[in-house]
Amino acid sequence: MCIRDSHHLLACAAPRSVLVVSPQLDREAPFEQLTQAVEAARTAYHLFDAEGSLVQATPEDYVRFGPEMQAVVIDWLKGLE
Repeated sequence: MCIRDSHHLLACAAPRSVLVVSPQLDREAPFEQLTQAVEAARTAYHLFDAEGSLVQATPEDYVRFGPEMQAVVIDWLKGLE
């Protein structure tokens, strides 16, 4: 998937819950571009009145899944119950 197509993929998931983890120091998926994609996909979520179902976590970190990020994901998953 190309980063420029991310908003299409995210919009297709609407109105389902999605957590986008976009580290601010990621060299492969530039933070600004991914944030723009999330904001563009919010239009589709708005159509379903599900704006809160698309969540973006933006740690000031590199791409890794350490204990802090694991806690963020676990808390998000618990909120789906």
